[in-house]
Amino acid sequence: MMFADLDYGQGDLREDVLRWTEWMVSGEKEEGGIGGVGGFRLDAAKHYSRGFQRDVVRRARSTAKNSKTQDGERTMGNGDGWVSEGRNRFWTIIEYWSWNSEKLAKTVDAFEEVGGAGVFDVQLMYNFFDLSNGKVRDLREMSANSLVNLRAGNAVVSSSFTSFLSLAPFSPIPHCLLSF
Repeated sequence: MMFADLDYGQGDLREDVLRWTEWMVSGEKEEGGIGGVGGFRLDAAKHYSRGFQRDVVRRARSTAKNSKTQDGERTMGNGDGWVSEGRNRFWTIIEYWSWNSEKLAKTVDAFEEVGGAGVFDVQLMYNFFDLSNGKVRDLREMSANSLVNLRAGNAVVSSSFTSFLSLAPFSPIPHCLLSF
């Protein structure tokens, strides 16, 4: 929806997106649903209302909590963005592109009331990039100024997030360091 000018403050649009959220999560195939998604990634989060994002997550988690799954298990909220028990976990990951880890920590904090969320650790990713270019030579400095130092349980780095390191000579290092 790049360059879409959507005003989520408009009641009709807001309610339509919240109904769509229920439909995506409910898993009610007989009603045209897609079988239930396991979570959401909120992209470009700094470009639209945090309040609306929390409403979407709140509605999704409420729907997930009340939906039956194949194994019948759904439990909610341990604060890190994931459903806490069972094989079917509902997660929320937020992409808020900022080097300012304090801002990212505030984003994490803003989602605590709706069960928590993971947030991409942009500074940590750039620290890996600097390592691959020889700017960082001490692995003890890898987490400097990163979200992992502020909210370790909510800091996210994925293989796709580090994919631009693929041309770097040390690209396997992020995956090795983050595996432990």
